[in-house]
Amino acid sequence: MAAPRFVLAHPAITTVIPGANSSGQVRANVARLHADIPAALWSDVEAEGLIGPTLPFRPARFPEEITMLRGLDPLLSPELLRILRAMGHGDEIAIVDANYPASRDAKRLVRLDGADATQALQAILSVLPLDSFVANPAHCMQVVGKPDEVPPAVAEFQTVVDRLAGFPEKIGMIERFGFYDRAKTCYAVVATAERRLYGNIILTKGVIGADGEVVR
Repeated sequence: MAAPRFVLAHPAITTVIPGANSSGQVRANVARLHADIPAALWSDVEAEGLIGPTLPFRPARFPEEITMLRGLDPLLSPELLRILRAMGHGDEIAIVDANYPASRDAKRLVRLDGADATQALQAILSVLPLDSFVANPAHCMQVVGKPDEVPPAVAEFQTVVDRLAGFPEKIGMIERFGFYDRAKTCYAVVATAERRLYGNIILTKGVIGADGEVVR
């Protein structure tokens, strides 16, 4: 039970794939990864000489303790945070639904298969500033044949943008194939489990000033 946690504690290791030949073993492996292991165990193992005191990492630093940070939405994985941090002013990121061909179009793909698009949008906008220097820093896909229609997903997106952007900004609308073309140029694409139609949105990153506030 402690073995996979020991391996994952090393900063160079991001993934462990244990062997399994049945669905029961898969469930057991997942349970082992989330088991409560006392931090004192590693001291006892070290005292027995099974691990050395000079290791460049401490096994007590479990992955949960590394990733659970105050003020961060749990959906903001290390991979997604790295991408959001690396984006520059004017770079764009697309959040797309379950029907979207994300694997085909994405330069960098992040999968949030356990979340819908609204949850992903809330998580990203909790740390990402929207660009206040452009007319529409957020764009959604138009309904085919009904360009003026506002789908439920888009109406919900607008509520989230109004609440988290820090300034009022109406979501722009892009024709379907124009949206596809624009998403291909995005810095990254976040694929979600969103099943509502037209649950796609592109965000343009803004600027944060020296005071920590969004520059307008």
